[in-house]
Amino acid sequence: MTGRIDALRLVTGAAEAAEHARELDARGVHRAIWCADRGADPGPIARFAAERGDGLLARIGAVDPPAALRRAAEAGAVGCYLDPEADCFRVTEPAVVALFDAAAQTGLPVVIAAGAPNVSGALQIQAVARRHPQLPVIMTNGGNMNISGLGLSEAYTALAASANLSILTTGVYRQDFLETVLARHGAGRVLFATHRREYSVDYELARVLGARCAPEQRADVLGGTAARLFFGAATVPPAT
Repeated sequence: MTGRIDALRLVTGAAEAAEHARELDARGVHRAIWCADRGADPGPIARFAAERGDGLLARIGAVDPPAALRRAAEAGAVGCYLDPEADCFRVTEPAVVALFDAAAQTGLPVVIAAGAPNVSGALQIQAVARRHPQLPVIMTNGGNMNISGLGLSEAYTALAASANLSILTTGVYRQDFLETVLARHGAGRVLFATHRREYSVDYELARVLGARCAPEQRADVLGGTAARLFFGAATVPPAT
């Protein structure tokens, strides 16, 4: 049986990662997918992740050549992370489309900080994701920022249009949105995550634990889907 996995956590270094790991362990979450926060050295974080048997996302920007993503795959990254708003690019720019093409060649899932208007909206992401239907593309915070109005409608539309799109639960304060996505598309499209230090582990877990869904769906959201997308298996390696 797959255990719980935090599907995305940005950290500034190994010390912060270790602190968060202790917090996760205390709540029964024994695996995580780590990524270096903006400006952080990924080296110590990568070593920490390897020691725990966790996963690491390579942080990639629009100015990085596709070769950088291929090198990340060779170095053991389980995916890549793009933050268009923080790094000042639109997800539809030709250079970013080239990165998606490279990700499809390597098989690395793409995680995108989603929902920034005109930069990383759900439909903008979907427009690029549809080029590679077999490439897992995962949108943070449900694919939209305020979870209402046009942003919510676009997230629903994007998820319905491309089966390779998934969402992270972080910051999704409307349970009905999570429950609707689960009912329409199944637990294979939803992953539990804490994403940033500003978010409470307890609160983020409560989003999933409080959702009205089948127990097997909840188990997949809490870890099974992340194990499949990032580790390519139904289970993750045992703790070392």
